[in-house]
Amino acid sequence: MAIKRIIKEILLRLLSKREPFVAYKKESWSQSGEDIIIEYLFGLRKIENPSCLDIGAYHPMIANNTFKFFRKGSKVVNIDANPAAIEMFIQYRPNDINLNIGIGAQNGSFDFYIMEDAALNTFSEAEKESLEKLGSKLKEVKKIAMLQVNEVLEKYFASKAPDLISIDAEGVDIDIIRSFDFSKYSPKVFCIETINYTPDGTGSRRIDLCDMIEAAGYFEYANSNINSIYVNKAWWFAGK
Repeated sequence: MAIKRIIKEILLRLLSKREPFVAYKKESWSQSGEDIIIEYLFGLRKIENPSCLDIGAYHPMIANNTFKFFRKGSKVVNIDANPAAIEMFIQYRPNDINLNIGIGAQNGSFDFYIMEDAALNTFSEAEKESLEKLGSKLKEVKKIAMLQVNEVLEKYFASKAPDLISIDAEGVDIDIIRSFDFSKYSPKVFCIETINYTPDGTGSRRIDLCDMIEAAGYFEYANSNINSIYVNKAWWFAGK
């Protein structure tokens, strides 16, 4: 690690001769800069490599909330019901745990609606119909295995919750939070989509989802309109 740090410092010095401010540049791979805010949060609490669970991971790099932490060496479990998405994760992030499953309120095999815009894929038939009314087109339907979130946490994170859970599950987000065992697992940070989708980004805020997370002991630290970043009160204010 020391050698990598020295090499990085040398490269920054060489680059800074051409670009004086390159050392201060902040890079983001999230949809709206959420990973920069999350990195700042963990930095304040001296957590350099937060463990992560990414539900609805979508793409290894594009609009991805955990790629920044993957590059730092964090443990990341990526979950996406789209087989094509997981193939990309296996190719570009082979050191992560990459699971081609869905996360929901119950175990089983369910219809997964794959849209032409893969970012809108969903297990929810109601969500699929809503998307079609807004002009989105259905590409295909596949039967995909679904597990409850607590089972995934039990298997891949043992008795300790990941530091960060990112959720973008298009219509089943509230099912995930409703079934979440907060008495056993208390992630430090949630990043979750809290707006109803519209093509122009003017969708209404999902108050029911927000209320449910806040009732579990979290407060909204930041909001990019699309996604909200919630922080565990007990962790954040510990010792204050």
